[in-house]
Amino acid sequence: MTRFGQKAALTLLLCLFAGVVLSLSAGLGRVARMVPLAVAVPTLLLLIGQLCMDLVPRLAAGLERWEKRDLFRVEPLRERSLGRLGTDESGEPIPRARRERIALLWLSVLGCLVFLFGFLAGLPAHILLYWKMRLQARWVPSALAAAGMWILLYLLLVQLLEFPLYRGHLWDRLSGTLR
Repeated sequence: MTRFGQKAALTLLLCLFAGVVLSLSAGLGRVARMVPLAVAVPTLLLLIGQLCMDLVPRLAAGLERWEKRDLFRVEPLRERSLGRLGTDESGEPIPRARRERIALLWLSVLGCLVFLFGFLAGLPAHILLYWKMRLQARWVPSALAAAGMWILLYLLLVQLLEFPLYRGHLWDRLSGTLR
């Protein structure tokens, strides 16, 4: 039995909006079309799935058992890292001002790494350092996260969108292209 209510009407309206964005992107150039396509296609697919669940309550009830499950078992890791980040070595809570200074320090490290080595080297290096030193993660997950960020930056921005990323002051100095 299908039921067309307010939720289904809103989801259908959002589907139409995503469809319009998708159709308007057809008139853009190859590179300019990539961003609307990368956003509109997954959004439209998720909205169609939501519309099916809004229209067929039995389908929504069948999928409800997956709603609150930790499919990838990340909840214990999340709780452990949040507990570790919010307390010092003795288990006492870290004051808010100190937590904010630590966050500002890590943001400054990111800025320095990107300034010196550029986005393609600095951002993955920051992720590796942050995961290893701050989150105290093991080497393999830290390296995989850094490599994943490098692959994402390189494939999406450099190769697909042909977006020139900042190369870094040190690389420019070494290559002799500093003006």
